[in-house]
Amino acid sequence: MIPKNHINPVYSQDFINFFSIEHLLLKVQFLIKNFIKKNTIIKNIIIMLMIFLLSSIFAFSISLQAGEAADFYESSNVRFYYEEGNFYLNLTTPAPVLCAVNFAEMGEKYNNLTAMDMISPGVNHLVELDLEPDKIYQVKLTAFTEAHEIYRSQEYLVDTGIDNETDDLIVIQEGEKSEECEKGEQDQEVQEVQEGQEGQKGQEGQEGEEGQEVQEGQEDQEIQESQARTIELAAADDEFSQVPEIEGVTDTGASINFSTKNPTLSSTAFGTTEEFGRLVRAPGRIPAESHEVSLPGLQADTEYSLETIVIDESGKLLRSGISTFTTAESEEEVDYGENHATLEAGAEIYAVSSNFGNDLTGPFGAVNAIDGDPGSEWSSQGEGDEAWIEIKLAESREITGFGFWSRTMGDTGEIRRLKVITGEGEILGEFDIPDAERLYNFTLPPTKTQNVRFEVVNSTGGNTGAREIRIYGEAN
Repeated sequence: MIPKNHINPVYSQDFINFFSIEHLLLKVQFLIKNFIKKNTIIKNIIIMLMIFLLSSIFAFSISLQAGEAADFYESSNVRFYYEEGNFYLNLTTPAPVLCAVNFAEMGEKYNNLTAMDMISPGVNHLVELDLEPDKIYQVKLTAFTEAHEIYRSQEYLVDTGIDNETDDLIVIQEGEKSEECEKGEQDQEVQEVQEGQEGQKGQEGQEGEEGQEVQEGQEDQEIQESQARTIELAAADDEFSQVPEIEGVTDTGASINFSTKNPTLSSTAFGTTEEFGRLVRAPGRIPAESHEVSLPGLQADTEYSLETIVIDESGKLLRSGISTFTTAESEEEVDYGENHATLEAGAEIYAVSSNFGNDLTGPFGAVNAIDGDPGSEWSSQGEGDEAWIEIKLAESREITGFGFWSRTMGDTGEIRRLKVITGEGEILGEFDIPDAERLYNFTLPPTKTQNVRFEVVNSTGGNTGAREIRIYGEAN
């Protein structure tokens, strides 16, 4: 203790106590350091305890990150298979998501990216993979939720040796690696050592480049993690060639345009809060640098928040900042009556020409046309002008109009003209659909019927279909 006569008496007692305690702690710290220096065993035990503590903290943080993602993929059904000359991933998820697939030959860095050609989230994903037979591939999935969380899967090792009896791909489980797989891992280790040596040689005088290489290495390493995890991603608008810009705002929709430095696939989340709730992306399964994304089914005079995440062929992710916009005020609308073509009202799909994926309730099934959600859609199986859909109402009633919102795939998939026919075969007319930007409503001569059939007369070809179909009549 410092003698009290060394303390200026004008200082408060609180200051005296603080000063004394501080001095005592310094003295204890000094004694502990001397004790540790003289006792190597104690020193080693303390170091081991510190390492254990740090490892535990790290493992706990990783487990928190992995929790939701691990549960998501454990609840998913993941199947790789071969059919009629093509390789596929069939993924069923516990919640609607947009999903991207990165893959590469074993021992190489991830260099391929694809997805199902869908513009809205779904639970059934059928993804065609450009794989070659008799090779080992490493595959990782990245799912984007409607709250814009990012779930990255564990790594799947896929042997494309085709089993003639089952035509299934063999997913190599842990502890079952083939000789080719082990060789691939050895080659990758040699490559990493060589890259490390080369990087060391060029270290001097290249501090700026070295920092960038380290950052890129960390980003590439993200996709090398062996377990599923949730990825936390900060906004980085400066990494976009053009940040997302909101255009063409109306009372029911808007669009955004943006571009990236490398070919990417995108996911745009939007909603009335920053928790979002809806997802869209540009049509197509091939990565691109320029993106144009439509935001359909918006409410008039409402503020929306949105953000965009992109992923490239290496698995690197970029997130934009959150932006906001307000839709236009609603124009005065004609009262067409009540919509009876909804699942909630008891309507059903009586018949359909086809569904992409051959599933009536799948991500492109016909029921999406009457589910009340313009974010989902029905797509035919490449039928173009030959596509048709027939809706059965809950009961026979007098109908007075209909609404139709065509799907589009950009250059294809858009219906330009359709014919409306009752279940009794009466043609109610042919109608032009100006574009696929929104729902268009039409009046019909009052007609009593239970079934209404819509036939494509003219289109841009391909997987034609509809986002939403309505059939109007008097209220119940």
